[in-house]
Amino acid sequence: MDMPRHRFTHEFKLNALHLAFHEKRPAYRAADKLDIPRKILCG
Repeated sequence: MDMPRHRFTHEFKLNALHLAFHEKRPAYRAADKLDIPRKILCG
């Protein structure tokens, strides 16, 4: 059974990058704050 793919807006992706790189957060914490599965951002 295939899992549905996530579709993220460009703005959402930029926010995720900002959290992970500019605020010096570990990727898993940024994923938790954005309420997305950790493996999506950490992968």
